Amino acid sequence: MKILLTGANGLIGSAISKHLSKEGFSIFGISKTKSTPYTSMAVDLLDSKCFEKDFPSTKWDTVVHCAAAMPTAAKQVDFFENVVMTSNLSKLLEMNPPKQIIFIGSIDIYDLGSGPLSENSPVNPPTRYGLSKWLSEEWLRVWCKQNRVLFKSLRLTHIYGPNDNGRKFIANAVRSIQTNLPIDLYGDGLDLRDFIYSEDMGPILHAAIKPTTGFTINVASGKSVTILDLIKCFKEITRGTIEVVQRERAKPKIDYQIDTTKMNNLLSLEDLTPINEGLRKIMYP
Repeated sequence: MKILLTGANGLIGSAISKHLSKEGFSIFGISKTKSTPYTSMAVDLLDSKCFEKDFPSTKWDTVVHCAAAMPTAAKQVDFFENVVMTSNLSKLLEMNPPKQIIFIGSIDIYDLGSGPLSENSPVNPPTRYGLSKWLSEEWLRVWCKQNRVLFKSLRLTHIYGPNDNGRKFIANAVRSIQTNLPIDLYGDGLDLRDFIYSEDMGPILHAAIKPTTGFTINVASGKSVTILDLIKCFKEITRGTIEVVQRERAKPKIDYQIDTTKMNNLLSLEDLTPINEGLRKIMYP
């Protein structure tokens, strides 16, 4: 099977590429820079003319759209770039539509304060990032319908893993520990979060390729943990050698509780990596 993978250098894309390559899939990975073995070609999806030179005219079996503008510890981003990249990708595919497109979306499209989230929960993005992911998902959903392409959307919970340069709690905590700085705890630490270890995205994507009908599913562990739980794990892993500084809450408290019934029924996954094991892999690779 021939797969076009966007965002191949990223935390999620590289994990998908590594797993599918081992399983015998032919992966053509594109990213803005060809800086890792997972990228076959440097392509800037923000450039509307990026495909005019040397891009292969392959009939892809599957296109996996991972590329996304994400804030990092070092920079802010214009989230509308997500919509631009999606639009430019669809223009490329118009001449030779694939059999299916799998969009890597986000649970951030939901009204996150509305209780446990299912695929039927209200869509009400609370952030510009969430809005950009929703617009991108709907863009591809309509495009696939018009071009008779199977469409699948995976709405991801928080993903963590090695070399994560994001701004979520785990990435920030790992950087603090590795540089001998205290971990910042905002509020009482009882906020609920849901996480999936990045390397689990390979088997998850592999399972998502197989169904012959389109679908939209939330992808999560379904096992929420508090920020205090994460700090306890870090202390156990580092044998209590970290300092925690409690600070005033900067944002409203939001709990992430996600119903994974549809994912479990559709993908029939093996056990995902427990949070304590995933954190240990990051700290001691």
